[in-house]
Amino acid sequence: PQITAAASRVSVGELPAGVAGLVFAGGSLGALANAQDIALKSYSTIDFYGTVELAAANGLTLDAREIRAIGDGADRVKVSAGALTIANANGGPVTGRGGDVSMLLAADNIYFAGGDKWISGVSALTIDAAKRVIGRDDGTLFTGGALTIDAGAVAAESGGRMFFDAGGAITLTSSGGNLDPFSTFGATIGFTGSALTSSGPIGLTRGILNLRARARAGL
Repeated sequence: PQITAAASRVSVGELPAGVAGLVFAGGSLGALANAQDIALKSYSTIDFYGTVELAAANGLTLDAREIRAIGDGADRVKVSAGALTIANANGGPVTGRGGDVSMLLAADNIYFAGGDKWISGVSALTIDAAKRVIGRDDGTLFTGGALTIDAGAVAAESGGRMFFDAGGAITLTSSGGNLDPFSTFGATIGFTGSALTSSGPIGLTRGILNLRARARAGL
């Protein structure tokens, strides 16, 4: 089955009573677990409460200006799929915040599309792509804590501009493995963090790579 839903606000997990918008908790959260493809769109935020896992066997899209993890240091959020897309199709300003939750984004391929977007409320964000992290369009992913990207390669589609901006340190590592061919030309990829360590491949052809460490850089 496929689930597609849009609302002024989308919330997932065991949340307190009185939360407005579209809520997936209890039985409705179980319905998400049975879906092969999921597309959730919020015109404000997509919120994950406490320790929660959202998974789809095939495709999963989260489309919002801000994805928020609401909880404490004991909470873990995991979002996984065959192909995962983090998007902001509507644009608009957003000011995110740090936090204490750990979040994992995991898929074969992970796409970042649309305009600027925040993943808020986390102290550590891990992006784990068995194949590639791929940028589309022109946008920056902001997060307030540390960022780890473990991927076969980080790339952007031709002409695309993909940036990552972390309040903490950024670590780029390679998951290895054989990758299918991927053609790109003239793209831009950038990373900004408090510190930067890179041992993972960047897939660019005649493109631009920007690496900026607010404190130090180690390559």
